[in-house]
Amino acid sequence: MSLLALAFIGIHVGSAIADPYVSLSVAAVVIPFVSAYQPFWLGIGAVALDLILALVITSLVRAHLSRRVWRAIHWLAYAAWPVALVHGIGTSPDMRSGGLLVLTIVCGAVVGGAVLWRVTEAIREVPRAERAATTLAHIRRPGQEPGGPHGEPPARRHGQARHPAERDSR
Repeated sequence: MSLLALAFIGIHVGSAIADPYVSLSVAAVVIPFVSAYQPFWLGIGAVALDLILALVITSLVRAHLSRRVWRAIHWLAYAAWPVALVHGIGTSPDMRSGGLLVLTIVCGAVVGGAVLWRVTEAIREVPRAERAATTLAHIRRPGQEPGGPHGEPPARRHGQARHPAERDSR
């Protein structure tokens, strides 16, 4: 999906530069607010493109970055989409009414729902340190019976007999 999005962004930017009506320079594509044509709205688009470029570049050099730095930069993806959406609404009068407005609202609702779902899942997720502690607690130690962190078989932890013969002796 990311590569497909990049391809469409490349087509969008390339066609905007090639379009004689707009006369958009390559510099205006990456440097915000320097365009002679609609400097604010195209500047917002340049900001969105710069955020996407940061994601691409850091993915290419991921082996040289710490996981924390890479992940922090990749949170920019959550900023790039709404910035690009505002750019589209501002530069295109067609997106302010009719079918394109409806499509924009639907897309915004879908992305908003996906972000809400992602945040909700992140809140519910067990913290990494707690997951590690739980996993380590279930690893068998030398001399420990299988079954649990305290060496007792699962059946005994719950007050049940382990073997049918033990059930009869109660």
